Amino acid sequence: MPGWIWVVLVLFMLVVLVAGAAFVVVHAIRAMRVISDVGSAVNDRIAAMSERDESGETQNATAVFAQPLRTASERYAQAHSRVIARRMRRHERHVERWTQWRTFNR
Repeated sequence: MPGWIWVVLVLFMLVVLVAGAAFVVVHAIRAMRVISDVGSAVNDRIAAMSERDESGETQNATAVFAQPLRTASERYAQAHSRVIARRMRRHERHVERWTQWRTFNR
C-alpha cells in the first residue's frame, strides 16, 4: 500500500476523533442545561410543598391517615363530587354535540 494512503487514513481518523469529541461536548452541554432545568423545577416544587398558609401552618401539616376518619371521608366526598360533576359536564357536551350533528344536514 502506498504511503500517501496511510497519511489519508490517519488524517481521516483524526477528523473522526475531533468530530466525535465535538459531538460529545455539545451533547454534554445540552444535558447539563436539561439537568439544571430539572433541578430548578424540583427545587420550585419542594419550596411550594413547604410554603405556609395564612394561619402560619404548613398546608400539609399532617397526613390524611393521621387525621380523623371524618376528615378523610369529607375529602373523598368532595373529590368524588368533582369527578361526578366533570363526568356530567362531559356527558352534556356529548349530548349537545350529537344534537347539533343530528340537525346538521337537514
